Amino acid sequence: MTTTKSTPGLAPNFVLHREVKEAVDSGDITNVKSGMNMEGFSTCIIDVSPSTLADPSIQILFWSENHSKFVAENSPVSYPGAGAGKGYQQQVDCAGRVMFVFVDSGVTTGDTVKIGVAGCKR
Repeated sequence: MTTTKSTPGLAPNFVLHREVKEAVDSGDITNVKSGMNMEGFSTCIIDVSPSTLADPSIQILFWSENHSKFVAENSPVSYPGAGAGKGYQQQVDCAGRVMFVFVDSGVTTGDTVKIGVAGCKR
Protein backbone atom coordinates (compact mmCIF):
# COMPACT_ATOMS: atom_id res chain seq x y z
CA MET A 1 0.00 0.00 0.00
CA THR A 2 1.24 3.48 -0.84
CA THR A 3 1.65 5.87 2.08
CA THR A 4 0.08 9.26 1.42
CA LYS A 5 0.13 12.41 3.52
CA SER A 6 -2.34 15.20 4.15
CA THR A 7 0.22 17.97 4.67
CA PRO A 8 2.74 19.06 2.03
CA GLY A 9 6.48 19.33 2.17
CA LEU A 10 8.14 22.71 1.71
CA ALA A 11 9.24 23.11 -1.93
CA PRO A 12 11.27 21.53 -3.40
CA ASN A 13 10.38 18.59 -1.12
CA PHE A 14 7.28 16.85 -2.47
CA VAL A 15 5.09 14.47 -0.49
CA LEU A 16 2.73 11.95 -2.06
CA HIS A 17 -0.81 13.34 -2.02
CA ARG A 18 -2.34 10.36 -3.79
CA GLU A 19 -1.85 7.59 -6.29
CA VAL A 20 -4.47 7.03 -9.00
CA LYS A 21 -4.64 3.54 -10.51
CA GLU A 22 -6.33 2.29 -13.68
CA ALA A 23 -9.21 4.82 -13.78
CA VAL A 24 -9.88 8.53 -13.57
CA ASP A 25 -11.67 10.12 -10.62
CA SER A 26 -15.44 10.45 -10.73
CA GLY A 27 -18.19 11.78 -8.50
CA ASP A 28 -18.00 14.08 -5.51
CA ILE A 29 -15.13 13.89 -3.02
CA THR A 30 -16.87 14.30 0.35
CA ASN A 31 -14.15 13.42 2.88
CA VAL A 32 -12.02 16.42 3.85
CA LYS A 33 -9.30 14.00 5.01
CA SER A 34 -8.77 13.04 1.35
CA GLY A 35 -7.37 16.51 0.71
CA MET A 36 -4.04 18.22 1.20
CA ASN A 37 -4.09 20.87 3.94
CA MET A 38 -2.25 23.89 2.55
CA GLU A 39 -2.54 26.00 5.72
CA GLY A 40 0.36 28.44 5.85
CA PHE A 41 1.10 28.20 2.11
CA SER A 42 0.01 30.77 -0.46
CA THR A 43 0.97 28.66 -3.45
CA CYS A 44 1.92 25.08 -4.11
CA ILE A 45 3.49 22.98 -6.80
CA ILE A 46 1.72 19.87 -8.06
CA ASP A 47 3.95 17.10 -9.45
CA VAL A 48 2.14 14.70 -11.80
CA SER A 49 4.12 11.51 -12.45
CA PRO A 50 2.44 9.00 -14.79
CA SER A 51 3.52 5.45 -15.41
CA THR A 52 3.55 3.82 -18.83
CA LEU A 53 1.60 5.83 -21.42
CA ALA A 54 -0.83 7.61 -19.09
CA ASP A 55 -1.54 11.25 -20.04
CA PRO A 56 -3.40 12.59 -17.00
CA SER A 57 -5.18 15.92 -16.94
CA ILE A 58 -6.01 17.34 -13.53
CA GLN A 59 -8.45 19.71 -11.91
CA ILE A 60 -7.77 21.39 -8.56
CA LEU A 61 -10.69 21.29 -6.13
CA PHE A 62 -10.98 23.08 -2.79
CA TRP A 63 -12.86 22.04 0.37
CA SER A 64 -16.15 23.82 1.05
CA GLU A 65 -17.66 23.49 4.53
CA ASN A 66 -20.92 24.91 3.16
CA HIS A 67 -21.22 22.11 0.58
CA SER A 68 -19.44 19.37 2.60
CA LYS A 69 -17.36 18.39 -0.40
CA PHE A 70 -14.49 19.51 -2.61
CA VAL A 71 -15.64 22.02 -5.22
CA ALA A 72 -14.13 23.78 -8.22
CA GLU A 73 -13.54 27.50 -8.25
CA ASN A 74 -15.95 29.56 -10.37
CA SER A 75 -13.31 29.52 -13.12
CA PRO A 76 -12.08 25.91 -12.76
CA VAL A 77 -8.37 25.39 -12.21
CA SER A 78 -7.50 22.58 -14.61
CA TYR A 79 -4.47 21.51 -16.60
CA PRO A 80 -4.14 19.17 -19.60
CA GLY A 81 -1.70 16.29 -19.66
CA ALA A 82 1.79 16.83 -21.10
CA GLY A 83 1.67 13.85 -23.46
CA ALA A 84 1.70 10.09 -23.08
CA GLY A 85 4.03 9.06 -20.27
CA LYS A 86 5.30 12.59 -19.65
CA GLY A 87 5.30 14.02 -16.15
CA TYR A 88 4.78 17.68 -15.40
CA GLN A 89 4.59 20.24 -12.62
CA GLN A 90 2.11 23.02 -12.15
CA GLN A 91 2.10 25.95 -9.71
CA VAL A 92 -1.30 26.66 -8.11
CA ASP A 93 -2.57 29.46 -5.88
CA CYS A 94 -3.93 27.52 -2.91
CA ALA A 95 -4.34 30.42 -0.43
CA GLY A 96 -4.01 28.16 2.60
CA ARG A 97 -7.05 26.04 1.70
CA VAL A 98 -7.54 22.27 1.78
CA MET A 99 -7.25 21.07 -1.80
CA PHE A 100 -7.69 17.87 -3.78
CA VAL A 101 -6.03 17.04 -7.10
CA PHE A 102 -8.77 15.40 -9.20
CA VAL A 103 -7.55 13.35 -12.18
CA ASP A 104 -10.25 13.79 -14.82
CA SER A 105 -8.82 12.06 -17.91
CA GLY A 106 -5.90 10.15 -19.36
CA VAL A 107 -5.73 7.15 -16.99
CA THR A 108 -6.89 3.68 -18.07
CA THR A 109 -6.27 0.00 -17.32
CA GLY A 110 -2.66 -0.63 -16.35
CA ASP A 111 -1.87 3.03 -15.68
CA THR A 112 -0.75 4.59 -12.41
CA VAL A 113 -0.29 8.26 -11.66
CA LYS A 114 1.42 9.63 -8.56
CA ILE A 115 0.44 13.12 -7.42
CA GLY A 116 2.98 14.94 -5.27
CA VAL A 117 2.52 18.31 -3.56
CA ALA A 118 5.00 20.84 -2.19
CA GLY A 119 4.03 24.13 -0.53
CA CYS A 120 5.56 27.53 -1.25
CA LYS A 121 5.70 30.43 1.20
CA ARG A 122 5.75 33.82 -0.50
